[in-house]
Amino acid sequence: MFKRILIPLDSSKLAECVLPHLVAIARICEPEVQLMRVSEPFGVTARLRLIDPVDWQIRKAEAESYLSEIASRLQNAGLRVSIHLYDGRPTEQIIEVAHSWDADLILMSSHGQSGISPWNVSSVVQQVILRARRSLMIIRAYQPVTVDLTSLHYRKIFLPLDGSQRADMSLTVAESLARAHSSEILA
Repeated sequence: MFKRILIPLDSSKLAECVLPHLVAIARICEPEVQLMRVSEPFGVTARLRLIDPVDWQIRKAEAESYLSEIASRLQNAGLRVSIHLYDGRPTEQIIEVAHSWDADLILMSSHGQSGISPWNVSSVVQQVILRARRSLMIIRAYQPVTVDLTSLHYRKIFLPLDGSQRADMSLTVAESLARAHSSEILA
C-alpha cells in the first residue's frame, strides 16, 4: 500500500481540496506524508525584474508558515507529516522529490493558484501526469474545501479496469478504501 505520500501545495484553497482525501486514505495505510511547496524564482515577473532578496525571504517565510499550519491540522487528525520548501519550477521539483523520496503516491489537486480553467487539469498537473512515473491521485478542485478534514466518506468508488496488470494494482487500494468506508466498488 502507500507508505509515502507526497502532497504538493501552492498556498491556494483549490490545492487544499486534497487534504480530506489524504486523511481518508491514511485510515487504511498510515503513511508518512510530505507536504511540499515550490517557490518559483524564475516566474514571468522575475524575468522582468531582479529578485529582491528581502521579498524572497518573506515569501519563503510565508510558505513555511502556511505548510506548518496545514501540517498541524493533519497531525491533529493523526498523520505523520513533514514539510519541505523547494526552489525552482514546480513540475520539475514535484517529479524530482517524488523520485528521490521514493513516494508511493503523489496526491494533488487538478487546479491551484492559477485558478480553475476550462481545462480538466492545470499545466503543472498535466506535466506531472506525463512524466512522474508514480501513482497519482488527482482530486477535482471544483468542490468547496471543507474545514473538517476527517468527515470525508467515500460512498461509491468507481474503478475502471482494462485487464492489465497495472490497472489490477489499484484493486487492493480500492478494496481497502471500500472496507474502511463501507462503500461500494463500481468496476
